[in-house]
Amino acid sequence: MRRFRWVSRVLAGMLTLGSAVAYDFEYDAGDIEGTKTSTGITYTLSVSKGNLGTSYDFDTKAGATSGSPSGIDISVSSGGATGTKEYSNDALPTANFTISMNGKLIPPSGGTGPQPTWGASGNAKAPFYIKSDQDGGAKNIVVPHGASVLYTAYSGTSTQESTWNVTNFPSKDSDSIRFNKSWWLSLWPWSAPNITDPVPGVYSINATSKGSAGSSDSGEMKVVGVASMNGHGKTSTRAEPPSGIDKWTDSETIYAQPKSVIELTMTLNPNVTLDDTLKNSITWSVSGIFSTITPKESNKLEATLTPGSSGDYVVTASCGSSQRLIRVKVSAPKIHSVTFNSNITINKDTGGSYSGVAWKDDDLDGGSDLTNANADSSKKYHPIAYRSTSTISASAVFKPNCLKSNPANDKDFITAYDVEAAVKKVRFTPYSFWSWGNDWSTPIALNMGGTSVTAASAFNSSAKVGYDGGFELAWEVGFGEAGTADGSLSWQRSYSKHELYLTYNAATSSYETVFHVGCTNANGKTSESQIVSSIWSEFTDCSVKKKGESATLKYYGAGYQTGGIFTTQALLNAGDGRCGSWANFLGDIITIHGISAVQRGIFPASTVDGFLVKNWTFKTVSPTPPNIGFPYFLHLVGPESTGTFPGTGINGQGPNTRPQSIFSDHAVVQYGSNIYDPSYRTSYASGAFESNFKSNALDGFFVDISGDIWATNDKSTSISLR
Repeated sequence: MRRFRWVSRVLAGMLTLGSAVAYDFEYDAGDIEGTKTSTGITYTLSVSKGNLGTSYDFDTKAGATSGSPSGIDISVSSGGATGTKEYSNDALPTANFTISMNGKLIPPSGGTGPQPTWGASGNAKAPFYIKSDQDGGAKNIVVPHGASVLYTAYSGTSTQESTWNVTNFPSKDSDSIRFNKSWWLSLWPWSAPNITDPVPGVYSINATSKGSAGSSDSGEMKVVGVASMNGHGKTSTRAEPPSGIDKWTDSETIYAQPKSVIELTMTLNPNVTLDDTLKNSITWSVSGIFSTITPKESNKLEATLTPGSSGDYVVTASCGSSQRLIRVKVSAPKIHSVTFNSNITINKDTGGSYSGVAWKDDDLDGGSDLTNANADSSKKYHPIAYRSTSTISASAVFKPNCLKSNPANDKDFITAYDVEAAVKKVRFTPYSFWSWGNDWSTPIALNMGGTSVTAASAFNSSAKVGYDGGFELAWEVGFGEAGTADGSLSWQRSYSKHELYLTYNAATSSYETVFHVGCTNANGKTSESQIVSSIWSEFTDCSVKKKGESATLKYYGAGYQTGGIFTTQALLNAGDGRCGSWANFLGDIITIHGISAVQRGIFPASTVDGFLVKNWTFKTVSPTPPNIGFPYFLHLVGPESTGTFPGTGINGQGPNTRPQSIFSDHAVVQYGSNIYDPSYRTSYASGAFESNFKSNALDGFFVDISGDIWATNDKSTSISLR
C-alpha cells in the first residue's frame, strides 16, 4: 500500500478542481462529522470497491490518486482509499465544505483502452466548538486567579446557544460564559452569565449545543493561585492578616536577626510551569520602610527579603488576585548572662564561693534575676573582684529579644532564630554615661550560646583601689551581610550591671565582707599607707558591719561565749569574736591588696599570768593576800569580777562598753611601724608601744595561784610583741 499527499494537482486528461468532472465510478459519502481531538478536528473520507459498485482494483501507483481540500492526506490500497484532513484548534473550518478524492482503477487482466476512473466526495460539516478569549482562542488555558475569561460556543462562524457545565458550578444556558465579570459588565443583564471568583484549581469547561443535535465541545481552564509561602523551615497558607482573636502562629512567622537575608518561595495551586502571562502576574511585596524584596530572575517564584531595622514585617506573595502572607519578626538579641574569667575568687561569708554565672536576665528587662546572689539583697548579681591593673574578661550568652508570635506570657521568648545574619560580632566596654569615647573591645564572632570577650584596656595603668556598686558593661552585637566590615555593622546595644571590687596589687581570695570593707573605704587610694589608713578609719568608730547587714560586729559582745572564735569566717558568721578573730579580720582586709600586715601577740613577762584591761577599781578584800606583791583578790563571775570589776571599760567594737577585760595575751596587727588594735580601735607607734599600751589600756597584772586570781595595779611588769 502506498500513501500520497496531493496539493491541488490536476491529472492529465481531467478538468481542473472545481469544474464538473465525470467519473466512470462515483461515491457520495453524504455528511461527514469531524472527529475532535485535544488539538483540533479530523475529517475522514473512505471509499471501497463496494462503494463504487465495481470489482476493479484501485491503482496504487504514484500520481494515480488526488484529492481536496489542500493538504488532504490520502492512503490507497487495492481495495480502497482513505483521505483525512486535520484542522488545529486555532484554524477550525467556519463553514461546511466538500472533501473529495479521485483516481484510477485497474481493469481485469487483458482489458484494453483507458483505465476506468473513480471519484468520491462528502459534505464536511463545520464543527461545533468553543473558544476562549485567551491565547488566540485556545480552549485549554492557564490563567492567574482573578483573571476575567470569556468562553464562547460556535457553530461555524456563528455563536451557538448551548448548555455550559463547569466543574463545581451549576449549569448555565447561553452562547457564552464568563469568569470574573468586571463590575461594568455586571450592569448589562444580557451579558454572558458570570461565574464569580473560581478558586485556584482545574476546571473542566463543557458546552453542549442546543441546536446541533447535541454536539458538544470541552476545554480545560487551570486557575492558578498561591498555595503557600515557605522560608527557613516555616510555611504559611494565610491569605489575610489576622484580626480579632485570630493571631499569627509560630509556624507562619520567620524569626530573624537584623541584616539577615531571608529566602522565600511561593508554591502554586495547581503546580504549573510558568509562561510569560503567569510570570507577569507573579508579584512580591513587603510592609515596612527600609526593607526590600527582590524576585529572582531565574525563578519568579523565589524572592530575597532584606528587612530594615528590628520590627515586624509582612511579606505578600501574589499570583493574580490570589495571595499568601508570611510574617517576619526581626529582633536583635540582648545580653542574657555573664560569667567572668580570671577574676579573684570571693568567698561567701557564710561559706562556699561565688562562681559561674554572675549576672542573668531571664526576662530581658535589663535587670538580673539571680537569687541569693549577693550579701546585699538589693543586688541580684554576684560581686566580682579583679586586681586593679588587670584586664576584665567575660563570657557572654545572648538571648533573642523576641517574644513568640502568640506568647503564653511576657517571658515566652523564642529560643533561637530561624535565620541569622551572615556577619555577627560582639564587643563590650565598661560603660559610663558621660564617656563619649568608650573603649570598645575588639569585635569577635558572636556565638549566641557563649562568647568570651576581653576588654581593650586594663582597669588602671597603675595600682589603684576601686569599688563600683553599679558597674555597668555595655554589650553591642553587630550585624551585616557577607563581606561587611566591622565599621559598617549595624550595632545593637544592651547592658549588664555588676558589683566590682578592685584590689590594689594582689589577687588573693577572701570573704565578701573583707573585699567590701577593704575596697569601699580605700576606694581611689593609690599608695599602701593611704590604703591602710583608710581601712583603719572604718574600725575607729566601733561600727564595723558585715556586708548586707545593719547590725555591727562585736568584740566580746557575748562575753566568754566568744570562746573559740579566732578566725575571720567565725567572726563573720557569729557577728561576735575575740581579739584573735578581729586581728585576722583586719589583717585579711589589708592583705587582699597585696600589702604585708603581720598579726602580732601582746604578752606579759613570764612572771605574771596576764594583764587587766581598763577600767578596774582595786579594793582590799578577804582572804589575806599572799606576800607576793599581788594584794587584790578577784572574785570572777562570768566575765566580771564581783566587787572589783568597773562599771565601764575601754570601748570595744560593737560598740561594747563592757568587753572582756582580763587576758593572758592580746592579738593586734602590725603594718610598718604602726600597731593596730582592732578590738579596742586603738593604734600605736611601735617604738613607743609598751609605754603607750600600758598607759592607755592596762590597769594592772594578775597571777593564778591554785585557781585563785590575785591582782596588782603596779604596771611595772614588762610586756612584749611577738
